[in-house]
Amino acid sequence: MTKHQEVMTLLYKGENFVEYAHSVSNELEAAYQMYKMGQGSDTCDVDLNNRISTTGTEQKANNAHTGCLFEVQFQNMSQVNKNSKFKRNVKRVEVERAVLPEIQEDFAIELDPKQVVNTGDVPPLPADVDFVGTGENEPERILSAMPGQIIQVSRTHEDNVWL
Repeated sequence: MTKHQEVMTLLYKGENFVEYAHSVSNELEAAYQMYKMGQGSDTCDVDLNNRISTTGTEQKANNAHTGCLFEVQFQNMSQVNKNSKFKRNVKRVEVERAVLPEIQEDFAIELDPKQVVNTGDVPPLPADVDFVGTGENEPERILSAMPGQIIQVSRTHEDNVWL
């Protein structure tokens, strides 16, 4: 256990557990949920090659020669090395999450520039932007965004007001 970062290990009822990388946890959790709903297998094959975040090198801490292919068995919560057949217990720890806001289906609506009303809070739309589309050019779109929302800016208009 000393080859793993201590903050990524768990001692539970005398047994040591090592945290999976987030990508592995997500993969296993998705398969586990399908299994619980009766729509998936009671096992999940997982390749941990370059996906062992607890060691600091992404590599196995011990017995690298046995490989990184494993079968996780949900029914008895164990992990079996596909090559050596070595079996160890796994533990699923549920973490309580903060309640996330519900996403509305129409949260990413397209706005018609003719319907944008200038209330004084929003500067007038630039006159030199083609919102209709001419010839082979696609029309520019307006993204409805809210203060505090994170967006990726693809370009800034020369007026330095519109993005």
